Amino acid sequence: EGGPLEFRAGADAEELEKLVARVLRAQCPSLQFEEDPMAGAAGLAGSFVAYAAEKITFPKKAAAWRQVLDEVLADAGTVLDDDDNADAVRSVIDELCRKGVLTAPKATIEEGAIVFAVLVEDDDWHEAVVQKDLGGGRFRLIFLEYSEPQDLGGDRFRLIFLE
Repeated sequence: EGGPLEFRAGADAEELEKLVARVLRAQCPSLQFEEDPMAGAAGLAGSFVAYAAEKITFPKKAAAWRQVLDEVLADAGTVLDDDDNADAVRSVIDELCRKGVLTAPKATIEEGAIVFAVLVEDDDWHEAVVQKDLGGGRFRLIFLEYSEPQDLGGDRFRLIFLE
């Protein structure tokens, strides 16, 4: 399933709509001939970008993005594949990831962030909270299970994205 996704940083709505429409047309070529403009690739792409802006207010896993696309298709009264629409929707979201339209968010390590970190004593991963940025890529963490502070470099822990 993978981690959380968001639209490509710095892309405006118009650019995103064009990229999404291109992927939709590749998945379902008949969309370019749709009589109802809202059920065509450009209309669906515009709706997808607008729905996502409204419903996905922070990075979400691919399943949430598939749900948004499903809702767009249902509201337009169309499908991408009469035989297996769920697989077609999955393929569109996967392709949006491959094309860099949907990307993993850049991790920002802040005080209070929940992380998985390697505890020096047992060299195993445990939940911890970032207590302080020490500078130079080092942070003071408090391991939740042991209430033990430890100073670690950013290569020794990973952010946890909560949904």
